[in-house]
Amino acid sequence: MLLIRVLFLIFISVGMAMVVLWESKGIVRMGYKVTALERKKAYLEEKNQELGSEVSSLRSPQKILQRLEDMGLELSPPGKGDLKKDNPKLVLERNERKASDSRR
Repeated sequence: MLLIRVLFLIFISVGMAMVVLWESKGIVRMGYKVTALERKKAYLEEKNQELGSEVSSLRSPQKILQRLEDMGLELSPPGKGDLKKDNPKLVLERNERKASDSRR
């Protein structure tokens, strides 16, 4: 009977030790993943700042004019209705106005 109790306690002790080792291994593994994700986050934040500054510089009027000049294009205001006549929504509104005017 005493032998069974001692073996049972040894079995329980070994089992608990294995659980503790298994969990500590999992904690270490998760630590590596957290570290890798933190590095990736720092890289992406830096890249985001770089791209944000690039976007703001590309939106500047001087940069737009420079790009147009490099491409050999001219920036001129649109003529009367040049852009509006191709817009389907405006064409629909124009047709509706003509239809309502003709009903009167």
